[in-house]
Amino acid sequence: MTAPLPPSKPLDPPSSSKSRRGKWWAKWLLAVASVGLMLGLAEMYLRTWSPDRLGFEYVDGEFRTPQELLPDDRDRSAPPTFGPKAPGATRIALLGDSYVWGLGCPEATIVGNRLQHHLNEKGAGTFEVVSMGRPGWSQVDQLRALQSLGERLQPDLVITLFLPLNDVRENSNELNAIASAQYEQMTRFRPGWLQLPKEDAPWFLWEGSRLNQFLSYQLAVRASRRDPTIPIDYQVFATEPGPEWQKAWDETLRLLQRTIRYCEKLGVGYALAVASTPQGILGNEAGLAELVQSYPAMADGSYDLDLPASKVEAFCEEREIPFLNLESEFRERVRRTGEVLHFPFDGHWNIEGHEAAGQRMAEFVGSSIHEWGPGK
Repeated sequence: MTAPLPPSKPLDPPSSSKSRRGKWWAKWLLAVASVGLMLGLAEMYLRTWSPDRLGFEYVDGEFRTPQELLPDDRDRSAPPTFGPKAPGATRIALLGDSYVWGLGCPEATIVGNRLQHHLNEKGAGTFEVVSMGRPGWSQVDQLRALQSLGERLQPDLVITLFLPLNDVRENSNELNAIASAQYEQMTRFRPGWLQLPKEDAPWFLWEGSRLNQFLSYQLAVRASRRDPTIPIDYQVFATEPGPEWQKAWDETLRLLQRTIRYCEKLGVGYALAVASTPQGILGNEAGLAELVQSYPAMADGSYDLDLPASKVEAFCEEREIPFLNLESEFRERVRRTGEVLHFPFDGHWNIEGHEAAGQRMAEFVGSSIHEWGPGK
């Protein structure tokens, strides 16, 4: 007798199979719609962000540093201007670079004008401050300006506002050439600076999308941190610098010595102040940590953010030159008050930084002016 066959499994009705296919398509469409909605919301949300929050501006096919600096229509090629010295006035010539120029700040707020204001506010006589600085000037440019104008300027005091971050490098043709090449090649020559054409931006597919801009920018930042190149300017903080840096330092101190001798020739006093930097103002440990975050290759070397100022201070002590380290004093001020004295991206002093520098330098001049004789 033949065994009975097992009961067959009932077939799904055709309508049930179509229902399953319909549910699959519905789920797929729902997923696509959800992703599209999230991307749309992200796009709208990022469009509410300012360039400062985004970390960039996208203009004319290029990612750029957010615009923090005010427009400046002053003629950088024109020599410093000044009128006849008022009878009985004490005139100060303030030498420097873009810090003395006051890059990005209204002229009335820059360090030289604030120094003059605070000195005159004390009521201890009449003071005039002539700002003799231009963006990109090195010590040789400052000396030339002083030599060309010194006799007509008739200063009573000369102050060099020294910026270790790039002053030493700018006194070396060899290091300047390296800096120029790096500036052209690096996405970030400074932690806050940005120059990235859209052609070099990773996964930049839709120019009009703020979300795509943001994601591409973040990928570019990650890629820049894999670059083993350390901007040449930060080598000034290396505890074991190469021979080219020793030559640069020798030239820098030689130029400062020539400036002192010219002041002696004029029969006027001389002093030197060291300006602050965005990382140095945080203190050695925190400042280096911020630099390593931008340039991880720095973690493999030994750096000291106080080293350049220490060299300049020793130079001044040997020659009995009045010396002011604004950076070390600003550290304590920032730690105590939480003030922001530098533009977050650009790095130069902002209006508050110029005010703080002018105020402190006025105290410095007032307390040490009796020491500023010729040959000091």
